[in-house]
Amino acid sequence: MTKPEMTKISGLDMRKTISWYIQNSSDLTASLDQKLQFPIGSDHIGYTIEGREHLHLTDFELFRLMRLFPDSAMQRSVLRSINGKPQLWFKKESTAFDINVTNRFQDAISPTAMVPSFVGYDKVDDQLVADVNIYRMAGIFVTPTVGKLIHAEGLLHEVAHTIIQPALSVEGYKLRLASGEIVDGFDYVMKFAEMVEGLPAISHYAATYRGPDGKFESSDERYNPILAVNEELAESIAAKLLGFTFCEETHRRKNPFVERPEAKQFVDDFLEARLYKEQR
Repeated sequence: MTKPEMTKISGLDMRKTISWYIQNSSDLTASLDQKLQFPIGSDHIGYTIEGREHLHLTDFELFRLMRLFPDSAMQRSVLRSINGKPQLWFKKESTAFDINVTNRFQDAISPTAMVPSFVGYDKVDDQLVADVNIYRMAGIFVTPTVGKLIHAEGLLHEVAHTIIQPALSVEGYKLRLASGEIVDGFDYVMKFAEMVEGLPAISHYAATYRGPDGKFESSDERYNPILAVNEELAESIAAKLLGFTFCEETHRRKNPFVERPEAKQFVDDFLEARLYKEQR
């Protein structure tokens, strides 16, 4: 494994994130709890929930987290289910181009290289659907408070994917922005990529998917720029809804968009956009 890959793969190890959560647990949980008191969206009931015993979130917290998304965004979501799952880790053999998981911590990158969440896709009657898995967090450093913060971020991140993915993969997918402008979904997300490519990744995790020069490109044929943009936008949405993110720039951790107002506006516009279907 080359040195650049070693650096990037550090984004799969939650050691630094967990340490920061522990140090700031009072402030972060207070901020999160306040947001959950005043969600902006409505109850979205088009999904099932299983495996609650693995979740560090109560039903109240889970439903309120979902309501941090505007109704316009959730109406575009292809979410089918949320599933609590047993613990998983990122495997030692993982690279920035080939990420693997294991249920044995002995085979993990480190004991703190835990998989917080994942989204998988399927098609039902030719319609895209998504299942979000949230994995149990355990270990001497994962207090209930830290587990709650990890699962809150993981849930928002994966649900964000269920809103982004149709724009990237569904042919002819169009959005009507709040301004009334009609845009192609794929092209619009690529506009976000151009906007943030010259900036550091929004989070420690998102940096894993940047190319060698911090851009959404690489000479390595295994590199997937669409995946990288998808992860950057999902992390940006989670950061916007939570109000914090773990990143290398310490001054941005509790104010993620302090130096990127255009990216913040894009996230708002993307979430407020509605699916546009041409009249026939």
